[in-house]
Parts: sequence; C-alpha cells; structure tokens
Amino acid sequence: TMSNIKSNLSNLRSKLKDIQISLEETTSTTKTIKEEIEKNLEEKVENLIKAQSEQIISLNIGGKIFNSKKSVLTKDKDSLLAVLISEYENSNLPLPKDFFFDRSPQFFNYLLDYLRHGKIDYISIKADQLLDLYEEAEFYEISDIRDFLYNKIKDPEVASFKFTGEYIHDGILIGTNQKNSLKGSKMDKGICSTGPGNIELEFDCEYEFDKIDIGGYRGNIKKWYPGNGAGAKIFSSNNAKDWKVIGKIPSAFGKKISEVTFKEKVSAKYLKFTSNSFLGIGYLKVNRTDNEL
Repeated sequence: TMSNIKSNLSNLRSKLKDIQISLEETTSTTKTIKEEIEKNLEEKVENLIKAQSEQIISLNIGGKIFNSKKSVLTKDKDSLLAVLISEYENSNLPLPKDFFFDRSPQFFNYLLDYLRHGKIDYISIKADQLLDLYEEAEFYEISDIRDFLYNKIKDPEVASFKFTGEYIHDGILIGTNQKNSLKGSKMDKGICSTGPGNIELEFDCEYEFDKIDIGGYRGNIKKWYPGNGAGAKIFSSNNAKDWKVIGKIPSAFGKKISEVTFKEKVSAKYLKFTSNSFLGIGYLKVNRTDNEL
C-alpha cells in the first residue's frame, strides 16, 4: 500500500541520514588524526633542526664513547655530569674533547636514556644487575634512579625496638641490646630479654616478605643458654596495635641460623616475638619479596 511505501521511504531516509552523519564523523576523526600526525612530525623536525645547532658533548666511559646534547647531560642539575660541565663554564675553561670516566660502560646507556626521556626500562635489567646499576647511579649522582633502586635492593633495617627488660646475670648485662645488634652471623651480639620474653622490632618502613632467617644469642654461653626463645610465637603488624601470629621460632635457632618460611606473604612494619621464658635473638634477616621490578 501507499502508506507502507511512504513508511519505508521514511525509514530509508533516516538510515541514509545516519550513514551520512557517521561518514562525517569518520571524516572528522581522520582529519583530526592527520592533523595530529602532521603536528607531531613538525615538532620532531623542529627539535632535530634545533639539535643540530646545539652543543654535543662526548663522554668516554671506560673506553666506550657516548655522545649527547649538553641540555640532556645537564638536565639533572645536581648530577655529577651537570656539575662538572657547569664548573668548566664558570671557570671559562674550554670543554675537553671528551670527558673520561674510569667506569664500566655496561649500564651507562640506562642512565643516559633516563636523562633523555625521564624514564628507565627496569624490566630489561636482571635482578642481580640492579646493584651494579645502583652503584653507577650513585657515582654519577642521578638521584631519582639511585633512590628508587636503594629502596628496592636494601635490606630492611631495624629502626627501633622494645623488650620486656634487660637480663642481668651476676651483675653482668647479657646482650648488647642495640637496634643494629642483629646483623652478625656469629650471633655474638643481640637483644636478650628477661622472662616472659617479649621483643618488638620496628623496621624503617613496611616490607613484604615470605620468610626470615633467625638465630639465638650466643655471645655469652656461660651465662646465657642460646636456645632461650625456641618455640616463641612470631607476630606481624603494620601499626603495632593489630597483631597476627605468622609462625614460631625453630628449636634449632640456638645452634645455627634457621629459616622460618611463612604460609603466605607477610606485609608488615613490625615483628614481635613472645616467649613464656627468657628470649634472646642474635641474628635476624627479613627476606623481601617486594623488590621485584
């Protein structure tokens, strides 16, 4: 019928209009993309032209030559490179043909790329090479890389501790009872608590870990039994208020450094050890799992 034909024509006009609008939007989007590409290309060309007139400085790193723009090498104003170049200019001395640094060139590309682009591809670096990169960043005083890697590779440090109280035998204080007393593998220094023993450690920041290495105090075995604390409960916390039991001190920890593996990863700033009797710790190492990049 005529009414059906008119209805179909109306629907067709509506569809054609939608198609036209869609085409216009696509054309507009294509135009925008094209304009953006042209703009980026113009910026690249402009930067390249500018770079040709900029001073290029050569660096001899352990026999390998690296060339870069002065503006790149001086981007980090507090870095060794920027300070060195500034010293030459302030003294009105001509820059040498190349600056020689008796350092390994292996990781210098990473430092140079960071100065160029403000980022570094840590994923491409093997875990056992992070310390090498850290040492190079420290030497050249590139603080962003140095500080980032320091927080990734450093061992957790005991910032402070609390305990039940000193243990004194025949007038002799047992244990050194200092926050840095738990680092020696000989276990001849440490923290010793009278009973019932309670030693609470606060670390310099929150860490994630799945095991610890722990040893008893063996500094004065004539007056202190190294096994004091075997079987003590181990607690973790992030605020020193809410504590969770995560394990126990092994029975052999008085004879040798023993590993305690937890059932799940622990995220904590505090560790607490509680014993019904005396408690002494001569060595402690927290094995981080949050230092992966």
